[in-house]
Amino acid sequence: MAVYLCARTQVKMKSDFSDEVSENVGVHQGFYLLVAMPPKRVRLSGSAYKKMRKKRKMEDEKLAGSLETFIVTTKKSETCVLNEDLNAISKFESPEGFNGGGADAVKTDVGSMTFFNVLNEVFNFFSRSTERWDALKKVTAITLKSSTDTRWSSRADATNALETEFNGVLESLENISSSDNFTAGSRADSEALLKGILSFEFLAFLSFWTPVLRKVDIVQKRLQCPEMTFKDAHEDLEALATWLQENRDNSAQEAVTKSIELCNKWDVEIAIKRVRRKKCMPGELARDEPLTPHLDMKRKLLLAVDRLVVEVQSRSARLQEIDGRFGVLFRPQELFCKTEQEIDAVCKDMAQKYDEDISSSELCQEVQDLKFLLKKRTPETAPELLAFIDKYGEGFANLRVALRRLLTVGISVASCERSFSKLKLIKTYLRSSMGQDRLSNLALLSTESDTLMDMNFDGIIHEFARSKARKFLM
Repeated sequence: MAVYLCARTQVKMKSDFSDEVSENVGVHQGFYLLVAMPPKRVRLSGSAYKKMRKKRKMEDEKLAGSLETFIVTTKKSETCVLNEDLNAISKFESPEGFNGGGADAVKTDVGSMTFFNVLNEVFNFFSRSTERWDALKKVTAITLKSSTDTRWSSRADATNALETEFNGVLESLENISSSDNFTAGSRADSEALLKGILSFEFLAFLSFWTPVLRKVDIVQKRLQCPEMTFKDAHEDLEALATWLQENRDNSAQEAVTKSIELCNKWDVEIAIKRVRRKKCMPGELARDEPLTPHLDMKRKLLLAVDRLVVEVQSRSARLQEIDGRFGVLFRPQELFCKTEQEIDAVCKDMAQKYDEDISSSELCQEVQDLKFLLKKRTPETAPELLAFIDKYGEGFANLRVALRRLLTVGISVASCERSFSKLKLIKTYLRSSMGQDRLSNLALLSTESDTLMDMNFDGIIHEFARSKARKFLM
């Protein structure tokens, strides 16, 4: 009789069957760790299995209860520590990027979603075949770009490339559809794409989204700058919202007018949809007047602009709120010019958010003490102030914690999205067996590449070689 036991059973049998069971188990605070052990199988004889069940039944139950209590307690303590760290950072919740707000603006109408789907299909059609891509490159100077939901700037590049080379794309699709050098599937797909892009709705959305996304992309790239502060980010978003509001009607009207001109140029018929009549209720004198295709398209464009303005203003308001309460710490010159009462108010507001890490009275006193030290050499930025504090001694503990907390708050989620994008490049299908520790280490080395390039590896290699050396001088 043979019985196969998992790692959990190996721990319970260790004391009496040390000769038959592997000793490779972990111990922590008198208890065996089950959660960190890889699955492992051990072959036992029938007599050994019966002996284990007979002698160790009561001990197993006691050990299992102790282990369960330990694991639950450990999980609770780790969860508490993790929640404290997350709460400390999330108390100043940074606004999201334009991915969420821009996606909501696109989803205001089915036509807008269809436009970006067709835009992506045009790129996929040419990129999936080297022959079709070569045919496109012969008539265009700028290559097409793909659009993704996770990177809003890609939509600006895609719309700008298609609008710039629209005539070349049309010529290439017409050549493919009428050429016998391509397969029947390619010719059929090119004809379907021609019908998709040569429509009044597609041309209107293309003329509308190109200038709007260009302005959004400028602000989005500025927000990704590591030196961006709450105040500058708020001003950039406020400027974008103001531009969208001021050019709201003109952008929609110009897009509709331009699309009508292009339809007339290429003999594209503007389809008039059938209007569903609503039943008149008692007391109503006339039916609702149906919208023309031109007015209906303008309504869709205005709806998208309004939704985008709301999303931008909501993020701008959150940044303004954070900057109004704590942004002065990012401007040391302005901080040290404030009166004692104003500094005390800022410190109290900070201490309310980090009551477990920062003392209001101590923080206020540290700012006052640092004020006379930096009277003639005031740092211009918060990182410079933090570097000054770290360089000289261990003083100003509360101010150090406050600066570190605020400097970890992201203006946008661009850094987080970059880390996920980098994981796709690190863990490829050739590295499918990579462990969690190595993946985390490689991701850390990749994200901190600037610091990595400045490191001196000679000392690290020498220390590693010395610690792993098997021969020692006597």
